Amino acid sequence: VELQDGAYEVRFRATDLAGNVSQIPEPQKIVIDSTPPRIGSYTISLGPLILLPEGESFRVPAGTQAKFTVSLESDAKTAFLSIGTAKIQLANKAGLWETEILLGELGEYKMFLTAKDQAGNEAAEREIGTVEAISKAKVISAENNLPIEGAQLTVQVFRPDDQSWVRWQAEAYGFSNPVFTDRNGEYDLLLPPGTYRIALQKIGFQRLKSSSFELISPGFITFDFEAQARKGLRGFFENLLERITF
Repeated sequence: VELQDGAYEVRFRATDLAGNVSQIPEPQKIVIDSTPPRIGSYTISLGPLILLPEGESFRVPAGTQAKFTVSLESDAKTAFLSIGTAKIQLANKAGLWETEILLGELGEYKMFLTAKDQAGNEAAEREIGTVEAISKAKVISAENNLPIEGAQLTVQVFRPDDQSWVRWQAEAYGFSNPVFTDRNGEYDLLLPPGTYRIALQKIGFQRLKSSSFELISPGFITFDFEAQARKGLRGFFENLLERITF
């Protein structure tokens, strides 16, 4: 007898060679399951900010750690995420499966998910989307294009109610404001929807302020700054004053 997937009550009765018939016991419940676990929706996020795909891909700066979360059918037992040559085991946390992902090399990567349920049924290497590792934004010297380490970038957000620019409260998202460039002149900055501008400050260089820009969904800042070195006697005194107040 071939049974479809589902729950059944089964009773067994045996007859021996002498014709004796056993008593019918209480029904036993069995479950037939031959279906691989279904894969639901997934997200890529940093802190409380959930990224949205741009076109066909999610975009995350290379070297930035993000969280991958996916919903699976309740009977899922194990799950793995494959990105490039990496195969990462997911952990079940409060009914959602998640892991940290970090892309070291620039490029676009297909993502595949493998999930196995408690009956051993497996959904193997199901393609679920793509993620692109993009370059981090940089601050470089306008004179020689060399990276500038330790440049301070402060994010200001536009407040429509009083038409003013105020410091963006990054702490509410678990982030920092200002942020500082690393030894490669790179900075990592993810912002929620809003209208912003960025102020750049570094001793020895002229201060800069970006044009205002608007984000309609959470996104990484990817534009570079070129900082001009201060020169002459005025530059000397400006640097001296800044060392006292910076």
